[in-house]
Amino acid sequence: MRIHFTEAGHKDPLYHNLPDYQQAFQWHDDCFKLPKGAIELACRTDGFNQAFRYGQHAYGLQYHVELTEDMLDRWLHDPSLKKEFIDTYGTEVYHKAEIEAVDLYPTYAAHSTIILENFFKISKLF
Repeated sequence: MRIHFTEAGHKDPLYHNLPDYQQAFQWHDDCFKLPKGAIELACRTDGFNQAFRYGQHAYGLQYHVELTEDMLDRWLHDPSLKKEFIDTYGTEVYHKAEIEAVDLYPTYAAHSTIILENFFKISKLF
């Protein structure tokens, strides 16, 4: 899934050095309303919020930036998780996700590295 940045997101230091989107893996339909005073930074193509900033240094993200190859493999192939995925989205979507996982993981990993490095810089930890 591509997470698209709002105008504020394009300017936010969290997304510095990323293209117009961040590659993510997400298979849920959870969504949230922005907290009062928060600035929307990113959304899905269907318009649901995916990231916000509150103040200068507090961020909320709905998607995963911590996913490793092992975690992704477990998400896709653990019998109970696989069954849940197929029961929710169907076999065709599951097989598409398997293919996309292989094709898109390198982009996801590169984007996640950038966003985590940016967060450490913002936090003055890097």
